Amino acid sequence: MTPYSRPPLGGSPARYLAKAASDLAGAGNTYDASTTMWRGRSGTAWFDGARATLEAPSLTGGRCVYCEHDRCSSVDHFIPRRTCPDRTFDWENWIPACQKCNTTKRNQFSADLLDPSGPDYAFEDHFEFKFATGEFDLLTTKAEASEPVFGLNEVRLVEWRREHFEQIQADVAEYHRHQQNGDHGKARIRRNTIRTTRFRTVFQTVLRWHRHPRGRLLLDSDCVAALDARPEIRTW
Repeated sequence: MTPYSRPPLGGSPARYLAKAASDLAGAGNTYDASTTMWRGRSGTAWFDGARATLEAPSLTGGRCVYCEHDRCSSVDHFIPRRTCPDRTFDWENWIPACQKCNTTKRNQFSADLLDPSGPDYAFEDHFEFKFATGEFDLLTTKAEASEPVFGLNEVRLVEWRREHFEQIQADVAEYHRHQQNGDHGKARIRRNTIRTTRFRTVFQTVLRWHRHPRGRLLLDSDCVAALDARPEIRTW
């Protein structure tokens, strides 16, 4: 679950979102009214514009904030519509998600659920990536409450994360080699691959481990050399 910094929404999408919230309030903020109005947003220009802002690749790499693997394809209401219908059109309640995670989470909610867009959320405070297995160790009660809701240790994600730990290190080393050889076109392609990588938290774990002597021992030597030589990678 990668940290998500929600951008401000402006222009016509913001105006239409405010109008929809006002119309819903006028209908009593009921769940039935929320459902009808939410279904009506599909295909509208204002909703497409809002989604484009919510799912900006510079923020998410185009990936679901929860699983970090599948492409963004839906808007999740962090506090579900059934729990708080009045927050259906609340921009601060929208999370860019894939259809699978949105469906899995559905109406599940509790005060212990981790909000990836929360100002105090940091992955390393709640989880530890186990490179040997690909699993997330759960360090807090909030992590324990969130894992089954979001399926963070599903077999498919665990296996993909383990493979990705090796792949992201290879990509970092390859970027460095291209820069060394003066092949800046290939380096740019590799940079874009890294910047839009799946499993941002695995990449951030690699960067965090690189800063510590013990962590460096867990990384491939070519990756360590690349991170030593290319500090710009830390800004990605």
